[in-house]
Amino acid sequence: MPFSHQEKRSSFEDEQGLPMYDTQMDDASASAPLYNAPKEAVKPPLPDKTASPAEVSDFIAHLLVITRDLPETRAREIASKWEFGTGHELLETYPATMFRKIFGSESGWMVYKEVMLHKYETSHPERNQRKYGSIGLAIGIPTMIAVVFFTPRMVDSLAIYPLIILGLFDALGLLVFFVMLVAPKSTPLDLVEGKLKDSFFKGKDSSS
Repeated sequence: MPFSHQEKRSSFEDEQGLPMYDTQMDDASASAPLYNAPKEAVKPPLPDKTASPAEVSDFIAHLLVITRDLPETRAREIASKWEFGTGHELLETYPATMFRKIFGSESGWMVYKEVMLHKYETSHPERNQRKYGSIGLAIGIPTMIAVVFFTPRMVDSLAIYPLIILGLFDALGLLVFFVMLVAPKSTPLDLVEGKLKDSFFKGKDSSS
């Protein structure tokens, strides 16, 4: 007696000792991600100047976890060395050498660097000096052309004196905007590391 399709499939499964599965997945399963991408880490807000030592220590630990990718236990171990200073001392009065005395050389360098970078980024939004330099040149060059064009035509007029003054100020402005356009830009990292080098290697107390 011939086997039906289902009986043949069941007989084959029994012989192989393994179940048979459909290899096709539905559209939802096929398009689902294999894992959820981690959200971008966000730095903790700067503590208030009146923040207690415990709050400052928590801030430092959180910041080190985010910026240095440290395990939380290690970050808290480092941050626990901050015992007495408030947020004011952290952000305003303690120089880089004090961080070195509190945390040690390597940890003090990193804590000061990350705290001051965060402070600078928060209080000084990035400014595009090249953009402002380009705008200044775009305004100043046509003005200078106009001054050069009209000056010979106004030699016998009293209006030539304001025109000459305008030309001098415009020339000065063009020089400033040109420097803004071509000068290398100091980054927050350059500024912070410069203070660290002065304090750690030249014996200078450089406050924030």
